[in-house]
Amino acid sequence: KLGVWSNGFDQRQPPGVASSDELAVFVWDDTRDGDELTQSQDLFSAVAQFQAVGSSTSNAWWYGAGAAGGLALVGLVLLLASRRGTGGGGREPAPRPSLVTVDS
Repeated sequence: KLGVWSNGFDQRQPPGVASSDELAVFVWDDTRDGDELTQSQDLFSAVAQFQAVGSSTSNAWWYGAGAAGGLALVGLVLLLASRRGTGGGGREPAPRPSLVTVDS
C-alpha cells in the first residue's frame, strides 16, 4: 500500500478535468514512482488537443500605456491648476491680527 493513508483509509483525490473547444487537460494522483520508504504520491497530467491552438497577444502593454497616459494627463491638469491659482474672486485677504506683547 503506497500513497497517503490515514486511519486505514486511502487519501486519493478524484481525477481533475478542464476543457475548452480546443483542448482538454486531465490530472490524477498516482503512486507509480513511490516506494516503501517515501510513500510518495505524485500528480500526473496529460493534454489532449483537438484542434490547433492559436497564439494570443497580451493587452498588458496597452493597459500600461493607458494608465501611464491617464496619470500624465491628471498630473498636467493639476500642474496647470496650481500655476493658474484660484484668484480669490477679487477679494483681498483678511488682515492678520498683530501680536500684542505685554511688558512687565
